[in-house]
Amino acid sequence: PFLVDFYNLRAERIKTLPSYDDLNFLVTSSNSKVVLKIFHEEFSNDEERVSEQAQLQQFWFESGITVPKIIKTTDGLLQKKLKTKMASGKDGECFVRLLEFMEGEILQKLPIVEGFFIEIGKAIAKCHVLMESKESAERFPFTSNLQVTKKFLNSIFFCYF
Repeated sequence: PFLVDFYNLRAERIKTLPSYDDLNFLVTSSNSKVVLKIFHEEFSNDEERVSEQAQLQQFWFESGITVPKIIKTTDGLLQKKLKTKMASGKDGECFVRLLEFMEGEILQKLPIVEGFFIEIGKAIAKCHVLMESKESAERFPFTSNLQVTKKFLNSIFFCYF
């Protein structure tokens, strides 16, 4: 029922998707396909980091970087906490985010053909130039932390091409 409560979405079918750290599901409704991302408990405990990641993903999308568009909750949020049972069996809360579905394959499954690494380099360069901009530096001072940026790139950008 949280899909209805959070997003006014009535799922007709839910399919598990491969994921690295979190749980990802392809949710099909009568008129759309979206990806439901449920962040793991440890990451969800760092609310500032989860919020920064959502803001950065939104900024990249608005700037023309190929990342999934975040679908806002019915109350206009980029994500929301869901009370649920954890893998440990304890009650807890995890952030959930709904993303527009992007057709394609994860990078690791694509065949290496001529120009493959050039296209990856162009996409990374576009991100780099954007992140070097004054607007980016003012909105996202935390991106100077290489580990945060690297983790974000691995979890979001390189999964979709």
